[in-house]
Amino acid sequence: MSTNALLLVITAAGLHALWNAVVKASGDRLVTTWGVVSVAALANIPILALFGLPVREVWWMVGLSALIHAAYNLALVVAYRRADLSFAYPVARGTAPLLVTIGGVVFLGDRISSRGFVGVLLVTLSLGLLATQRPIRHATWAVVTGLLIASYTLVDGAGVRISGDSAQFVGAVFVAHAVLLTSVVVVLRRYSSLRNALTAHAGPCSWGVLP
Repeated sequence: MSTNALLLVITAAGLHALWNAVVKASGDRLVTTWGVVSVAALANIPILALFGLPVREVWWMVGLSALIHAAYNLALVVAYRRADLSFAYPVARGTAPLLVTIGGVVFLGDRISSRGFVGVLLVTLSLGLLATQRPIRHATWAVVTGLLIASYTLVDGAGVRISGDSAQFVGAVFVAHAVLLTSVVVVLRRYSSLRNALTAHAGPCSWGVLP
């Protein structure tokens, strides 16, 4: 890996950890997540205007990726409700690499060296040990989040290969993701208003895991 590529990877990892920390510290994690996603979508609109939309053959993959991303956002919000950032974040991010590696080999024809696979396996096992330090209920949603990360990573990888242009495909995913998540937030916040009104009159009760 070149120095520039390594610096980009490290910068991306730092920014990713930063926005996750902001979401975790927020009073309304769902709305904060929506804000981050919306800013990313706005930043990608000029890219789509410059490079155009991806080919029609991958539009369904853009929609599928946006759907998985929205599900990932919801799972992440619930994971951060159930556990600390220092626990939920590494478990979620550590679950994905092994699944992506296996999925890439099985579904996308990727090749990975034995040394690379051992490295991924060691990272995943290390984070698995971390997960055993807490009750299973604390890790469940973090693992679900990791499964969704692996899912959208594989879809995005396949979409970029078919479309032949990463800027077009990723830009379209960001915008479609923001549109879909906006709809989800509107529905859930209306649900929350109704829930709060009923709770105020009927007393505390359980309403499931929705944000």
